Amino acid sequence: MDERVGAQVPTHHLVPPSATNRGLEAVVLAKMGGLTLDPWQRNLMQDTLGFRDNGKFAAKEVGLIVPRQNGKSLSLVARILMGLFKLQEEKIIYTAHQLKTATEIHRATVDAIYRSKRLSALVTNVYQSNQERSIVLGGKGTNRTEQRVQFMTRGSGSGRGFAGDCVIFDEAYNLSPDVVADLLPTLSAKPNPQVWYVSSTGMPDSDALRQVHQRGLAGEKLLAFSEWAASDGCDLSDIENWYLTNPALGIRMDLETLELEWRALKDLPGGPERFARERLGMWASTDIDAAIPEGVWMNNIDGVNQIVGDIAIGFDVSPNQAHGAVYVAGQNANGLLTIERAHIDMGTQWIPEYIRGITERRKVRAVAFDGGSQASAIAPELTRLGVEAEATSLGGVGAACGQFFNATMESTLKHRDDGVLHTAVLTAIKLPFNKSDPDSRWKWGRRDMSIDISPLVASTMALHAFSVGRPVKKRSGKVFYA
Repeated sequence: MDERVGAQVPTHHLVPPSATNRGLEAVVLAKMGGLTLDPWQRNLMQDTLGFRDNGKFAAKEVGLIVPRQNGKSLSLVARILMGLFKLQEEKIIYTAHQLKTATEIHRATVDAIYRSKRLSALVTNVYQSNQERSIVLGGKGTNRTEQRVQFMTRGSGSGRGFAGDCVIFDEAYNLSPDVVADLLPTLSAKPNPQVWYVSSTGMPDSDALRQVHQRGLAGEKLLAFSEWAASDGCDLSDIENWYLTNPALGIRMDLETLELEWRALKDLPGGPERFARERLGMWASTDIDAAIPEGVWMNNIDGVNQIVGDIAIGFDVSPNQAHGAVYVAGQNANGLLTIERAHIDMGTQWIPEYIRGITERRKVRAVAFDGGSQASAIAPELTRLGVEAEATSLGGVGAACGQFFNATMESTLKHRDDGVLHTAVLTAIKLPFNKSDPDSRWKWGRRDMSIDISPLVASTMALHAFSVGRPVKKRSGKVFYA
């Protein structure tokens, strides 16, 4: 162990008040299984195993976000042991994104149990096949009610299948909000449930984990939250920041390893961003993952910008269909590509009639939308109204986003000073289609889940439709005013 160790207190720390606490029991129980918890892990047990006067968990939810290789897995094994042997939780569900992770946690839990004769004597079955990985206590032939902990991977199915007295979402950077939404109502039937969200720092599309992060920062009641993270814009090479964000540094992780990792990544494309996320706990931000810099976007404003001639239309809706956006693209009098807002409004029912109105007044090359988005629900009504709308394929969306980005960065795309589009652009990040391939195509994503980027998506669809649509004869003197 080095003389100096990483910060044992999280950067962001939230602990609900409690009347009693059983965290020390979890520490002792882990020791029986041969597991020695670090100070921050012992503190985590105290933070999460407090109880109110009514015997309910003080923290019904737990959020733990800490950079890789700092000991998250050891903490989870300690919580599983506590649930099985002290809290007598009948069903514990551990889920991970990867099968390898679920298998490793299952094996680590089994190993800890069988290091203790007292604990192993209570086990009736251990299943470790591809079909099932679980540990069972009690049941038939004993005086104990059967208790079970299952180790599972998450697919695209409903979260209702994960209902338990304790539910652990490991690798929560890849957790779908739909799974969480499906799970939470089912827990109302449990007398005293607790849900854990555990992860290294999220990716740009880690919506569910980001929501936990934001709730933790807001101080939400009944949530215990611990996160190690450096500040946006900090010096990535500063060793002080490394100690701030890696509690295992000097205990389970040595400084030379981090220095080697930094030297290997700092000059690679995307390497500093990866180091910032994986080692310094930095979320996607203006400094790390912003797609279009604000200065570049502002420089492309043309206050008297007007589209001359034929146009293309793009439309999109917000994820909850609370808003809709229609934008048009074309060329200005100087022949430069131009986008303009046609209309933005609440709801989506107005969109088909509005677009039909444009097509009756203007020469339209194409009407386009992202075929994989909720905007596709608008298409049938457009067809009924006699408007042909093109559903852009996944590959087409990637090409469209790349075109919009390149045209903006090269200052060949002009726009007016549009506040909602401005916000959407500055909030947008790149979501790669293949996370393991940094050179894969990508689409627009949201850095802030509260911001609607439908104006940007609609603009992107319009620009792409104008560029690939069949040219029509230009009508001189005709101007489309957004």
